[in-house]
Amino acid sequence: MIQGQAAQYRGRAADAERSLKYFAPALNSTSRLTRELVVDDEIFDRFITDTSQAVGAIAKRRNDLSGLVDSTGTALGAIGDENVALSRALDLLPGTLRKSNTTFVNLRAALDDLDVLVAESKPATRDLAPFLAELRPLVADARPTIRDLRTLIRAPGSDNDLIELTGKLPRLQRLTSTVFPRANRTFDRSQEFVDTLRQYTPDLAGWLTKFGQVGSAYDANGHYARIQPVFGLFDYNEDTGELSRKPDAQRIDGYGAGKQERCPGGAVQPPPDGSAPFPVAECDPNQTPEG
Repeated sequence: MIQGQAAQYRGRAADAERSLKYFAPALNSTSRLTRELVVDDEIFDRFITDTSQAVGAIAKRRNDLSGLVDSTGTALGAIGDENVALSRALDLLPGTLRKSNTTFVNLRAALDDLDVLVAESKPATRDLAPFLAELRPLVADARPTIRDLRTLIRAPGSDNDLIELTGKLPRLQRLTSTVFPRANRTFDRSQEFVDTLRQYTPDLAGWLTKFGQVGSAYDANGHYARIQPVFGLFDYNEDTGELSRKPDAQRIDGYGAGKQERCPGGAVQPPPDGSAPFPVAECDPNQTPEG
């Protein structure tokens, strides 16, 4: 034993000297540990028995333990390779824990309020399962719509989906930022003319309908128009019963050219509801066609 100790401490005298410094405190701690172990023999015996059973169970799974040790070694090696990142994470961990502590404290009060919400939601959720069962066919039928919508949003190719259209909106905005204000000013300036022309909508619609009826009749040769020439050559004198020749400038009086004060809508016969003619300044609502 002495020769073995000599071989053990050969060249390690300085280390042995430093270890002897802690030998007495180690013995003292071991003495206290031994006294605590023998205080309750029954518990110590159970500890030894349980430890023996645990070691026996581990021995039966030595192959799994070997794989666990290998995997643990691989994991620790990977952690060692990332020691800089791990050190950084450990530096940030105290601040994270302090902030999470405040969050968890606030979460405790939120959970109390959530209990009330859950209790109030239970009656409504009883009918949720039947509702979801009825909703399932709708979801199934909506698949083609969703698929088409997905194609509308994004499709292969260029200039054919909403994403690309949205990407071009800034350019459109730059182009329209000059054109639209000018168009607005044009509309503002033409508003008076539009308001005036809008009043003559019945006249325009009447002209289109009556003009189409001129050639509405047709025979084997196609459409034809019925024309009735009117010549205002004479005036009839009711007192004498005679006709007198009209001057050339007055021959079309009474057929429209002489009525220069018609109101909007006065180019057609007045409708039964009285919506036309529309009286405005400097017009005569009585100047309407006969019939």
